[in-house]
Amino acid sequence: MARKLYPFMPVRLITRLEYPVSEFVSGLRCPLLVVHSRDDEIIPFAMAEVNYASAAEPKSLLEIWGDHNNGFLLSRDRYLPGLNEFIQKNLPQ
Repeated sequence: MARKLYPFMPVRLITRLEYPVSEFVSGLRCPLLVVHSRDDEIIPFAMAEVNYASAAEPKSLLEIWGDHNNGFLLSRDRYLPGLNEFIQKNLPQ
C-alpha cells in the first residue's frame, strides 16, 4: 500500500513489513466477511475484490459507502444488518 500511496518515496527502503493479504486469505478455512467502500480514499476497492476472490467459501462481500475511517458509521443502515446476517449464517447458535 505504501508504494501505491507514496510512489515518489523510496518506501521499499523504509518499510520491512510485507503483508500479502490475498495469500493469507486463500489459506483460510473459516467464514470470511470482507467489508469495504468504493469511497475509501486509502485502500482501493479493487483490493477488497482481490481478497474476496482469493477466499474459499463460505465468504461474503459487504459493500458499504463512505470514507476509510467513517464508512461503517455512514453506512450503519447497511453495515449492521450485513454484519448480523453474516454472523447468523456462519456461527453456530
